[in-house]
Amino acid sequence: MGKRKPVLGLSLLLVVVLSLTGCLGGGKTSGDKVTLTVAITGEGSLVPKVGKHEYSKDTVVDLKAEPADNWQFSHWDGDVAETNAAETSIKMDGDKSVRAVFVEAVDVSTALSSLTAEFVAAMEAKDAEAVLELFASDFEFGAFVEKDLFDELIDNQMVPELLDFIEDADSKEDFLYGIEMFPGLAELASELWDAYAAEGADHPEVQRLARECSLYVLKIEMILYLAQDPGDEGVGGIQAALSAAADEDNDDELPEQIIEWIENSVWRDETLFIPVEFFAHFLNMVFMAPDLTIVPAESGPEQIGGVWSHALAFQPSEDAEPEAYLEAVLRFSQAGDGWQIQGFEFDFTPGLQDMFEDEPV
Repeated sequence: MGKRKPVLGLSLLLVVVLSLTGCLGGGKTSGDKVTLTVAITGEGSLVPKVGKHEYSKDTVVDLKAEPADNWQFSHWDGDVAETNAAETSIKMDGDKSVRAVFVEAVDVSTALSSLTAEFVAAMEAKDAEAVLELFASDFEFGAFVEKDLFDELIDNQMVPELLDFIEDADSKEDFLYGIEMFPGLAELASELWDAYAAEGADHPEVQRLARECSLYVLKIEMILYLAQDPGDEGVGGIQAALSAAADEDNDDELPEQIIEWIENSVWRDETLFIPVEFFAHFLNMVFMAPDLTIVPAESGPEQIGGVWSHALAFQPSEDAEPEAYLEAVLRFSQAGDGWQIQGFEFDFTPGLQDMFEDEPV
């Protein structure tokens, strides 16, 4: 038994050494401390407050930023979970620094009124490039118009007339004659003919296709109207252009660019969107109109359903028909700390709408 004492003594010595090593900080344990340094730019309050704070390693610290009056939270600088959220967190797996950034609050209505003024100034300067620079970088489609403005025209006039035309047509070729230049319309019309022949006029699929064809025709009419020169003959001139293009004895056809704009314009969520390239062309057409002034709504920008917008009126000279002007609405989206134009919705006043209803293509 006596021969085992040195071994036991060595074991006790080893325990003491290991204990002292831990107490003297010779190794890292789960109780290690790390430092979070909190700073601020602008005016507001923070949790935890500005300064240095110690936490156990791997602790997740909640962060909260509250802006002072007339200030707004912008973002966090540092390794936080969500940089744009006023309330977020940070994992303390080492020493960390964070900074909350506040910016002076800008009244949204005032900011959007200023952006509208920039738009109006660029329009009045007839500078299409300057106008387009005000739009968001993801601006894919330009002006658009809501379909419900023309629901009565489509349902009560265009669809019945289209179905009557099918009834009177001698053949499918006769029905499709003259629309080959519009591939999308030709495909829809072909489907409509086949469905009508198989099911009759009252079948739901026939009614749906007839409405789709009517919407396509309405799209053609709108694009041609907006693409025309101010000196052209309005909707009557459009009708003549279509007739000439469909006349086999006439070599004149619509420009390929206009046909491309028509094909690339889409009805989406009951709204017609036109390509941004055509929107730029439309701007140039607007610039050619004499004595045109743009008047923003006196009520200023309004927020409806979470979307900010500002109404405009494009007014002609005093001797023009008071109803024959364009109304429009700018739609806005937030971009970082600022705002950009996200959409441009145009609306036909009664005088212009009557032109389409009186002389459909």
